[in-house]
Amino acid sequence: MTDLKTTLAVRKAIDRQIDHLIRAAAQNVARLAGSDMEENQIRNVLNVASTTESMEAVTNFIRYQIGRDTRGNTWGSNGFGKAVIADIETGAVKQALDAVKAEVPAADTGHVRAQLTELYLGYLNRCFVYAKKSGDWQNLSGRIAGQGGGT
Repeated sequence: MTDLKTTLAVRKAIDRQIDHLIRAAAQNVARLAGSDMEENQIRNVLNVASTTESMEAVTNFIRYQIGRDTRGNTWGSNGFGKAVIADIETGAVKQALDAVKAEVPAADTGHVRAQLTELYLGYLNRCFVYAKKSGDWQNLSGRIAGQGGGT
């Protein structure tokens, strides 16, 4: 259990990582342009993340969805599912976790990782809903164009 001071410091450190998570989520959602992905499919993985601190359970669920996508039109579309897993395991979520731990060494690593993963997937869901409803797959994040990475 952590004390109140640590909890507040962790909250502030996580808040400083939000923009990074949103940009990463937006870049991955851009892979879904022209796909058959539906809102509930991303919401389902978000629901899994909100019920467990096990990142293995979350990435296992995504792998299951990739395996079920025999035509490559949803989780397999343009490497979307694998990119989401990479963000959770070694990319944006892991980088955010490292930043939080550097700032607050006493933070509970498993709990913070679960919080960051849930935030990332929540932003992934929001970006997807925006793009799907508006048809605007290019402008998912106000700063995405200046990030240099490919979408």
